[in-house]
Amino acid sequence: MTSIKKLDYRKEIIIVVSALLLLQSCNAYKTSSVSLEQAVQEGTKVKVTTKDDRTLKFKAIQSLEGQYYGVVSKDNASKNIRLIEEDLQTIRIHDKKRSTINTIILSITIVGGLFWIGYIGLGGQIIDSISF
Repeated sequence: MTSIKKLDYRKEIIIVVSALLLLQSCNAYKTSSVSLEQAVQEGTKVKVTTKDDRTLKFKAIQSLEGQYYGVVSKDNASKNIRLIEEDLQTIRIHDKKRSTINTIILSITIVGGLFWIGYIGLGGQIIDSISF
């Protein structure tokens, strides 16, 4: 009967670990919108919402010869996409501090969940076997 319980919890553990890997790459962006020039000066990741409600994410925004370009990286190659200021609704820059805090909280939650699943799966024996 113990082996059946362990098989049931393996599936849950795989789901939790998969969620950790998927959510590890999420980024938080500042809530206030900035100008294109401020986004160029920051040089960080940027999330742009257009007036037709499309969301675009860029590695950075560059200014070349008076024009603004969003830098997209795909397959180890960078591509510049021209941005027209009148077509943009919001420009939000990456919030590194909040992203780090979110990652730490998420990691602690998932590790705690794994311990809880292990504790329940072993019928509370994990606490009994630890000696200080």
